[in-house]
Amino acid sequence: MLWFVLVVVLLIIGIIVLLTYIRLLKKDIKYITSQIKSSKGDFTSIKVSSLDKTLDDLALQINKSYDLCNIKNIKIINDEKELRGRIANISHDLRTPLTSIMGYLELLREEDLSGEEKKEYFDIITKRTKVLQNLINSFYDLSRIQSNENKLNLKSLNLTTLLSENLVSFFNEFKEKGIEPNIYIEEDLPNIISDESSVSRIFSNLLNNIIKHGEQEVYIELKKDGNTIISQFTNATSNLNEEDIELIFNSFYTKNPTRNDENTGLGLYIVKTLVEKLGNKVEANLKDGKLSIIIYWCI
Repeated sequence: MLWFVLVVVLLIIGIIVLLTYIRLLKKDIKYITSQIKSSKGDFTSIKVSSLDKTLDDLALQINKSYDLCNIKNIKIINDEKELRGRIANISHDLRTPLTSIMGYLELLREEDLSGEEKKEYFDIITKRTKVLQNLINSFYDLSRIQSNENKLNLKSLNLTTLLSENLVSFFNEFKEKGIEPNIYIEEDLPNIISDESSVSRIFSNLLNNIIKHGEQEVYIELKKDGNTIISQFTNATSNLNEEDIELIFNSFYTKNPTRNDENTGLGLYIVKTLVEKLGNKVEANLKDGKLSIIIYWCI
């Protein structure tokens, strides 16, 4: 009989302990719930000190989820800020040549213009139209690259041929700028595996950058160094410093804060993006007043 009483007592004690545990567990769950409610959607840290390890783990996972959401929210805010900045830059860059074109079209309406004046205005409109076209092409390239629509067609390419073709296409621009580039291309360079359109775009952007910002002394080299082919585009510059070099490959970065020099700040950004997408490396350095953009092509 005694053992029966002992069993009943132990059973009652066990029930009391279990009920107490359940009560404390419910209290902790209510505490966690109240913290989540009081946060009102803001990211917070859930605090709980429970005898139950499972509940502690639950609070820990909730906090990790909050942290991840916080990181994503910050990224969304930064992306929206960057997008607004890009839209503002694009709008400004497009508006500048467009306003100029519209202004000269209005001037052409005047009846007392001489033939020489009309030709001058038409030439200006033609140049501004080309600027506008280049801007639109740059923005289009940017959108394709960032959306991964720019599919690569890898094949064997000769960098000497591609660089030479681009140099020929920029002959008139160099002549108008009064620049005679010093060109050194090593003979019998091996081919690389790459995308022809992307490589041509890289060379085109670098040459265009020299045309816009180069100051007389221009050096263009293509040579082999170990397991790489190095292409180096160097031009004299008087308005860059080391801080500019650190930012030079950033999208929409331009030395001129007013952005009235028809420079979108996208040319070198597209160069870096394409070079890295092709599995190569690009860097910029400034030495003795000369800017060098150097690309290391894997053989």
